Formats: sequence, structure tokens, C-alpha cells
Amino acid sequence: MSEELMNKTKDGINLTEQNRIIAERLNLTNERNRLIYERNKLKSELEHACELFSSMAFNHISEINLASCFYYNTGSGYSENEKDNCIISTKDTSISIILPENLISVRFDPLNGYSCIIRNLVILSNENNNISIEPLNGILNKKREYIFFNTNPQFEIKGVTSWLKLKYDILLFKVESNNIIKKNNENIFISKWTRHLSAIPNFVSECNIPRVNLVTDSIEKHSLLGGVATALIIATLYANTLKIPLRIITRTTSINPLDYKKIIKINNIKEPEDISFYSDYDRDIEGKKNFKLEISKKDIFIATSWWSAMAIDKTTITERFFYVLQEVETFFYPHSDEYYFCSQVMKKSNINYIVNSKYLFDYFKENEPNIIKNGICFDPAFSENLYKNTKNSKNTKNKLFFYSRPNNPRNLFDYGVYLINLSIERGIINTNEWDIYFIGQDTPKVIFNNGYVAINKGIMDWEEYASFLNEVDLAICLMYTPHPSYPPYDVACSGGVVVSNKCLNKNQIYECNNILLGDLEEDSFLKTIESGIELAKNTEQRKINYKQSTIKRSWIDTLEDTIKFMVERSESVFS
Repeated sequence: MSEELMNKTKDGINLTEQNRIIAERLNLTNERNRLIYERNKLKSELEHACELFSSMAFNHISEINLASCFYYNTGSGYSENEKDNCIISTKDTSISIILPENLISVRFDPLNGYSCIIRNLVILSNENNNISIEPLNGILNKKREYIFFNTNPQFEIKGVTSWLKLKYDILLFKVESNNIIKKNNENIFISKWTRHLSAIPNFVSECNIPRVNLVTDSIEKHSLLGGVATALIIATLYANTLKIPLRIITRTTSINPLDYKKIIKINNIKEPEDISFYSDYDRDIEGKKNFKLEISKKDIFIATSWWSAMAIDKTTITERFFYVLQEVETFFYPHSDEYYFCSQVMKKSNINYIVNSKYLFDYFKENEPNIIKNGICFDPAFSENLYKNTKNSKNTKNKLFFYSRPNNPRNLFDYGVYLINLSIERGIINTNEWDIYFIGQDTPKVIFNNGYVAINKGIMDWEEYASFLNEVDLAICLMYTPHPSYPPYDVACSGGVVVSNKCLNKNQIYECNNILLGDLEEDSFLKTIESGIELAKNTEQRKINYKQSTIKRSWIDTLEDTIKFMVERSESVFS
């Protein structure tokens, strides 16, 4: 009897195919059972974490005021242009607001800067039966308490249209000033940086498959412009070159794989065939978490900050790791605990440093010889998919973009506002000819002395930001560091003119003549703004400078030597 006949039943069904289908169904059933197990395990761990979080030193701190925000979605998502701010007291958390028309949903941020528990939440409105509320970045426990491990709790409210009243009890996470916390009714000494610098919770396996691990704070929308996106691109190209899996690890927020996929797609980079995600944002105050990260001697780690480098150093079991270094991070601090820790990371001989920009690398040549000895630098790329000069029609008014980051001292927010105001007073900037746009997180409302109100765009997603830049004529981007940062390049690659400042070895930007650097001394910088306005109005010269620009446009090309360096430095993992 032939093999073909042997593989058939009397009904004409191929037994080999039938067995294959049965095997696939069995695999699917096993996978489903595994996912159910993992889900229940994670649920149990979250419940345990919530109980632990509730048992710690949560108290009604002696009465303090907290800033709350309501963001309104009327069809274009949440933005700084549609929001209300209010001040609440920890002893009186009753809020009433009138809502705008055509409302789809409300995002309520009860406070900023504290982890917290919100209890006894009551919502009143004229549509009481149709209201829904969901924590966007928190957990609802069995006691109907909303637990927020991070320091920017957010709710989304739907089903309200005209007015809204909220009342609740808020308990703030409090670590005593003497670093004593209460756990299981016992006092425990804990340093304020223990959780921040803790090792990633892990267990060691015998896995022999090499894997790239990128460790960062967050890949959420507000984090993805600039440095974090650059680190993701480097890790992706590195994993693709080696044809090994990539794992992305976040430490301060949960992780949404779609955020990663969007960035890689925008920059025309191919995703690795095997990619996974892990977050320990919900670890406890001691840095512990039940759901641990599997690591092996074949895991290659990439840090994105000095604190992630310290965490990796406590986690990895391989000899060396990489660190994508994009700032003079010691500049973040006065001489302090953090400054000391940061400075020590710059001197570690087991780190391979990947330095963003030749300007930063030149600074390190004079100040951090260890980084030069163990590092390489690259120039960033600005994809033509995003940044291009397609200006066709002239706006009614010119557009001036101010890079606004009031919470980042190195961006000189106050001094920048002062200089713009002085430019208006001296007639350098005519607000009848120029609209002034502020872009950046936590930007306050700014009214200049002539009564002109700056247009606050807040945080924009990448496509919205790129589209806006295509209409910008002039940008003022202050950066009190020896590297330019990304916004000057973003604007120049979109056909605009940029005024920025000199600092240490950063005296000129050679890649594009549409980027002007001036001394920060008041009169000198005002002359640079005046030169920037003159160039911005000279559209022909702007176009010539744009066409002659040598700013890198392809990540694959600009990172070629960097990826080779990384492959060479990780050969021991493959031996």
C-alpha cells in the first residue's frame, strides 16, 4: 500500500494534516493556559504591591496646597490649549468646574510630584447615571482605592458635558526626612535614592541566546522626542546587525509597545524579528518586585542615563555594558549626592560610552578622559520623513518658536522670556509681525509687557511637532551646555532659522548657516536675535543655507561606525 493511501481514512482525510491541526490546537491551548497563568500571577503581584504600598507611611501630610489640572478632549486629544488649573488643599479636595462645549472626555490630574492613594471618590454631574472614570496610570484595588505608584496620577472621565464636581480623600506617600519608613509596623532606614538606583529585580537563567536590553525611564509620548528615541534607534540597529532579540525595559512608567513601533516606523528603521518588553515601574520603595526579569551571561545591556547605568551595574552578570550618553549629566545638579554618583559613573572602566555629537565628545576630551578612552561618538540624524522644508505660502504673520522647558534649568527659561520681552520693548521683535509660540512641558501662561500673550502649544507628538516646525521662521533655543540639543537641528532641517547660545567649546554650529550662536551677555544676544530675524526674513538666503546644510539625515549611515564599535566591544558575549 502506498504511503499516500496509508495517510488517508475512509472519508478521504489526510491523517498527517489532521495530526498537524491537532498539534496546533494543543499548542494554542497550552499558550492560552500559560497566558492565563501569567495574567493571574501578575494580578496577584499587583494586589500584593498595592497592599504593601498601602501599608507604608501614607499620611495626611500637614495641610499643603496641590496643583490640579483638567485637560479637555473636544476632538483633538488632550493639549495645553484646553485645560484648567486649580489649587486644592490636602484637607479640602472638593473641586467644581464648568466644562467646555463639544466635550468627549476629561483628563483629571489631581496632583504632580507625589505617589498617592485616592479614596472615597465621589463624582457629581448633571449626567450622574452615565459617568465613567478610569485611572490611566494607576490601579483600582479591592477596597476601591486608586493606587498611583508614579508621581503624575491621571484619571479619564467620560459621560459629562456641562459641569463636574469631584470630592475625594487623598493620601500622599511620605518618606520621613530622616529616611525612616514604616513597614509591617517596624521602622526601617532607607536612603532616598534606594528605589531610584536599585538593581532591576531579576533571576539568572542558563539561556545561551544573546539579547540586547535597553534600560530607560519611559517611552511614553512626552519622553520620546530626542534622546530616548535616539537610544531606541541605536538599540534596534544594534540588535538587527547581530540578528538577536531586543528587550526594552522601563523603570518609571508602564510600557506600551505601540510607542516603540511608532518611533521606529517614523524613522524608517526595521523592527527586530524578536522584541519583548518589561517594566519594574511598580517595584516597591526598596526596589523589589515579584515578577522578575530573566537574565543570563548572554544579556547585553544599554544604559540611557547615569542612574540606569548604576542600576545595570548592579544587575548585569556580563563583564561590560553600553551607555548612550547625550548630556553632561553632572550639569543637572549642584555638588550633591546625585552629582557624586553621576561623576563616578563617568569614570567606570567597564562601560562603553556611546556619545551623542562631536561637540559633547570634544568637551569630554578635556574633562572626562575615561569616556574618550572607552567611547565613540556619533552625530544625530534628522529623518526627511519628518523634517523637511515644504513651505509654499507665506503666513499672515511670521512664526517664532521658543523652546520652553521651565523645569530644566539648562534651558534658561526665565532668562529666555526676559530676553524676548526685552526684544519686544526695544523694537527688535514686533508682535504685529510675529506670533510667539512656546513649546514644552509645564509652560505657564506668559504675557509680555506690551500685553501680547504667548501661544502655548505645550507638549506635541512627533508628527504634530514636525508639521508645526515646517511653518516656523525663527526659533530661540537656549541650551547652557557644550552641545546644541535637538531643537536647533529640528528647525534647521525644516527650513527655519535658529538663534541659540555659545557655551564652553560650543562656539559655532558648522553643519548649517541657518543656526546662529550668540554670547549670553544681554546686549550681545539681542544682536544675535536681530541677526536671526534679518536672516529669517531673507527667504532666498535661508533656502541657500538649507540646501547647503550637512546635517545628517539617515540614522543607518550616521551610526555605521558606532554599530561596528558596539559589535566589536561585545564579541566576548558570543565566544
